[in-house]
Amino acid sequence: MHYDDPSLLRPHDAYDGIYCLFFYDEYLKKLIYEIKGNMDTERLFPLAGLLLDKIRDVDFDHITYVPSTMIKRVTRGFNPARILAQELSAGKHIPLVRTLKRRKSVFTKDQKKSSKTVRFDNAAREFTLIPGIDLRGKRFLLIDDILTTGATINRCAGLLKSAGADLVYTAVIASGRRHEEEKEI
Repeated sequence: MHYDDPSLLRPHDAYDGIYCLFFYDEYLKKLIYEIKGNMDTERLFPLAGLLLDKIRDVDFDHITYVPSTMIKRVTRGFNPARILAQELSAGKHIPLVRTLKRRKSVFTKDQKKSSKTVRFDNAAREFTLIPGIDLRGKRFLLIDDILTTGATINRCAGLLKSAGADLVYTAVIASGRRHEEEKEI
């Protein structure tokens, strides 16, 4: 089942829309852990293919991604969001542009163990734009692997918008946000 209808977009979200493959349930948690924990990048390629199918008829000027921390780049050896972005860029023939970076904090507290408020505070301090890139009037697809509280995606989308991006959509493998009609059940 695909989770990308408008009910996933909240009024305070900085991005304009979302493409999402699955609800972030126990199965997806295990899958993401296996990808990240076992450095199993091969499992990202079929997921990138599914995302590519979702965005096939949508036009963007650029694809960008949420950067990982230095410590995770070193210990894991890869950034899942970057691999997904590279695959979508190649599949759609849309330029991949590195627009965002993390500040120099090496010992960033693990977001998944933090409260929603702390996550938003951390994200506000953690991310910044790479200087010298003209974003004015451009339409972006921002890639990350998981959307939970939305702190990271919102900060990154907000930075792109504040620099003049006209439209920012995001694409993720899974979201912890449920459809509105599912919450009522």
